[in-house]
Amino acid sequence: MKSQKALRGAVSAIFFVSLMFALRQIAYASGWETVCNVGSAFGIPVAAPILIILNVLFLAMLLYWFFREYSWGALLMLAGGMSNLWERIRYGCVSDYFFLPFWPAFNLADCFLVFGGCLIAWQLFRKKKA
Repeated sequence: MKSQKALRGAVSAIFFVSLMFALRQIAYASGWETVCNVGSAFGIPVAAPILIILNVLFLAMLLYWFFREYSWGALLMLAGGMSNLWERIRYGCVSDYFFLPFWPAFNLADCFLVFGGCLIAWQLFRKKKA
């Protein structure tokens, strides 16, 4: 039972990461305006090696959480984190292609990170109430 959940989670993570890579390629090919974010969230300047190390540690923690709880929130955050880590290593920055007038530019991986974090918070809140 646990191995089936882990396998489904791995397949889902691969699907989500592939979806993010595909959207990035569509954004480039269609001429969408993109921003190369070399910093961390909100463009806060942080050295690339530090960001990569923190990202790997964060992903390891999420991987542990996923195999412990089989949480969709952790799965979404893993997919978003892996996508941003791959872009940072491969291209030296993370491409942001969604723009809102009142918010810094972001990408689909960032959406997965935020939504996954909200799911984990909700899951923890539900456990605490029970």
